[in-house]
Amino acid sequence: MSNIISFPTTFPDEDFRSILYRYHLRSPHRSYLKNRKELLGKAYSTMVMYPENLIHVINGLGVSEEFIINLIDNHTFYPLFRPFVNKDLHNTITNVFYNSSGGLSMKIKTLENQFLSNSIRYCPTCLNDDYERFGEVYAHRTHQFSFLTVCPIHETKLVYSCSHCDIPFASSNANLMLTEPKCPNGHEINENTKEWMDTNKYEFLDDIKALMSYNTLTLNYVYQQLMVRLGNRGYIHFKGDTIFKKDLISDMVDYYGKEVLIELGLNVNELLRVMPSLFAPDDLRKHTIFYILLMRFLSGNTENFLKQDETYFFPLPFGNGPWVCNNRICPQYNQRVINICRRKVHEWITGYFTCNYCGMTYYRKGFPHLEDETLFSIETMGALFINQATKYINKGYTITQTAEFLRSNRTTVRKYLKLYKKENESNLLTINQNNGHKEILQGKLEVAVTDNNSKLELCKETVLEAISILGKRANRPQIRKYNIHRYDWGMKHDRTWMELHLPPKRKLPKMLNLESLDDEMYQLVSAAVDRLWENPPETKITKTSIFKTIPSFVQNRCYRFSEYLPRTIHLIERSLETDDQYLIRIFPKVVKWFKESRYKNLSLKLIQNGFKMYKKSSLTVIQWLEDQIDQINSS
Repeated sequence: MSNIISFPTTFPDEDFRSILYRYHLRSPHRSYLKNRKELLGKAYSTMVMYPENLIHVINGLGVSEEFIINLIDNHTFYPLFRPFVNKDLHNTITNVFYNSSGGLSMKIKTLENQFLSNSIRYCPTCLNDDYERFGEVYAHRTHQFSFLTVCPIHETKLVYSCSHCDIPFASSNANLMLTEPKCPNGHEINENTKEWMDTNKYEFLDDIKALMSYNTLTLNYVYQQLMVRLGNRGYIHFKGDTIFKKDLISDMVDYYGKEVLIELGLNVNELLRVMPSLFAPDDLRKHTIFYILLMRFLSGNTENFLKQDETYFFPLPFGNGPWVCNNRICPQYNQRVINICRRKVHEWITGYFTCNYCGMTYYRKGFPHLEDETLFSIETMGALFINQATKYINKGYTITQTAEFLRSNRTTVRKYLKLYKKENESNLLTINQNNGHKEILQGKLEVAVTDNNSKLELCKETVLEAISILGKRANRPQIRKYNIHRYDWGMKHDRTWMELHLPPKRKLPKMLNLESLDDEMYQLVSAAVDRLWENPPETKITKTSIFKTIPSFVQNRCYRFSEYLPRTIHLIERSLETDDQYLIRIFPKVVKWFKESRYKNLSLKLIQNGFKMYKKSSLTVIQWLEDQIDQINSS
């Protein structure tokens, strides 16, 4: 095998494929494959995007390892992908760079496809400048990013074929490239088509350059920085086990705009489809564009993301105490006398607080809910409340009077008397026999039972009243809506009576007749749509609005058997309210607001400021609004 005689001087931002071709031009061998074998130790017939077996170059030229590192960092695309591959893959790729041959292109093929153009491209202005400066031309690494259509320096349109004869400037395997500012057929490449380059593309290119300039970045560091910033901005569940990916993607779309993301090579629909695979701690290489854009979204740009240190910490829910007692009959009411908080972690954090003076335990919801000391729920009223309630009952007070003394309500007093009776009945009877109070206590407890019976009778009367008013065709859900609390109370305490007086449960057929299903669903939905449009809601009429007015099984069938319900689905679709229809329908509300306001003249801007939905009005609605405004102002 022939020895390597010389290596071409590398140019600023030169693509490695260009270096390899210029080596071929300087070699005495006319065979391109032979030159590749001479330089890299193997006769590659396909395009060589990355150097392999560079130990052959080191031994053949006697160059230092620093020369090889410079070749990889400044003339290949690997520095862009390096921060997103795990340590094992990085070591494998590095080993191929130095010691192996073959297989490297397959290992990072998925990385290239995200960013690089299929054809080698040139900037006509750069071609002429390079030829004048160096005496030869070369392919710039930056020009190969697929999201760029113009040169970022000259804003000249990038080209890959001759405008005269349409011949490509470079072959598919890069064994033929430009040597001067002329196409292979000799036509001058002097196109000077100027195109404006979007600011987003400049910023994205700056992010890429910043990322490529750090040769010590690792996947572990990038992943940790992502997690810290996502946590600080509320995109990670407080338990740390869930990333709110859908919210994050939605916010990024709002931040950049869907069209901008598509221009930069990020397909939002595809991203949503592969959402479960995002943020794999050992592999970020499959969605490199997303992660680079995420860095800008989180920190302003990639440079800030890599340089600025942030610390992610989670504040202690409910603080360090002490906390207030909320029992109104406690001698320490509204005083900070509770020193212990038991925190329970589930979908949110709940704090439990027990007062040692009265025994009351209450709890509050914490993160991610807003912490507010005035919002709490009582778990148990405690010993003081039960003792006081028992004392008042023993003295002959009614439950209503007892509830007033304890600054509570009848339901709560009954609840704790019932618990007290259940747990202490045998002891109370023994103690009170000696004191002659057995009859009094038992009598007061019987009053509570009598009250329950009275409430049950009231519930029954309410159910009968609902049946009478709603008619015999009313179903159980409709009767329950008449008074949910009394209906549920009746079902709990006397289900037998309820079953005798309520209409029978509607049984759904075990087997659906798919042939007649469309007609049945059409009638139900049609009636619901008519009712909805007769008395439309204040909000826009959507599928949800329609389905809220009909039994839930109709919605389930519309989703499960949509292919069998063409008429029904069509009816739902044409019954939906468009944005224009909605804005026109609620205009009387705007007029009413204007007449009650201090404004003298109505204008489109005034409407849009007062009613934000009008800011997205179509041209048709705007013209209609202007006509209405003229009529109102002239009247």
